[in-house]
Amino acid sequence: MKWRWSLTLAMLLAVRKADCSGWDAMLYGYESMIRAGFSSATTTGNTREARFNLNAEQDGLSFFARPILGESPWGREAYLGQWRARKAMGAWNATLGRELLNFGPAQFRSPSSPYYFDNGRSDPVRELSGIDLAKLSWTPDLRDSFSVAGIAGSGYGMNVGKGWLAKWDRRGEDWAAGFIQSSGPFLGLYGQYTCDDSWMFYGEAGSGRRYDEAARNTDWLAGTSRTGEEGGTFYVEYLHYGHAVGAENIRSARVSAFFPPSAAIPLFGRNYLYFAWQGNPMESDGFSRLMAVRSLNDGGIQLSAYAEHPLNTRLTLFALGSFAPGRQEFSVFVRSSLTFGIRVALP
Repeated sequence: MKWRWSLTLAMLLAVRKADCSGWDAMLYGYESMIRAGFSSATTTGNTREARFNLNAEQDGLSFFARPILGESPWGREAYLGQWRARKAMGAWNATLGRELLNFGPAQFRSPSSPYYFDNGRSDPVRELSGIDLAKLSWTPDLRDSFSVAGIAGSGYGMNVGKGWLAKWDRRGEDWAAGFIQSSGPFLGLYGQYTCDDSWMFYGEAGSGRRYDEAARNTDWLAGTSRTGEEGGTFYVEYLHYGHAVGAENIRSARVSAFFPPSAAIPLFGRNYLYFAWQGNPMESDGFSRLMAVRSLNDGGIQLSAYAEHPLNTRLTLFALGSFAPGRQEFSVFVRSSLTFGIRVALP
């Protein structure tokens, strides 16, 4: 662990010597209590974590790194969640590093992504890690963007296999769309349309193999959101999940073969409704988010809530809880959980 702290310090010193540079960090300390699914076992643990952001730019070459240092009941860890070196050449950009390949506007799940079906937006505390790649992008104007990437197949906690990815984005005055194709093979599509200052309609779809399945299946999501005058937003989404493993496998050992440990709680059914309300994230007196997921297959429901309250400009208290009543899909792994802690902003 000592050499990894030294590596982070060396990155900080190197960033400071660049022509244009900066850094910031978030220090987390939180306690978690989790009640296991069909049993009554409860586990608790304390986690301490530092998440850094390092930025530097010199002679058209930009550098970004996100080192993560932490200690939890499962051990110590120090890794680069993301990093990239990018060279700008007019309308062209060449990138080498570890990036998040997260696409689309969906909140619950992201069918358009071949790598991040769980996009992490339902868990504000969770840290996603990137995928190692080399990427070339071309942005000829303000409407279109094209990129192609060679995927190394690795990243911290990621094992997606070597391959490639191509992506095209187009943006209009009140709409945006994207098309993704990757080895696997996988095809993804997303789009959104903003009617006015309040309403937005969006959708995502993806067809391919997930979790090393032999069969090719299709997932799609349709959603809408409404933002009020005070800045709060309400979301409603419907997800059709073509990769469902079926209720008969809920308590089967086969589950571990379909879902990597880094993924969120897996889905077993095919049809879901998702509801969320979140406050204005720009408000200075705090932020909250309420979430509910309903399985249209077994009638199961999961309720979640997140809230944070700033004590001052640097210290913020936060809490995240979830509850899934009864014996149903969402209570297979976690019946209830509660996480509460403090976040410190640096410098």
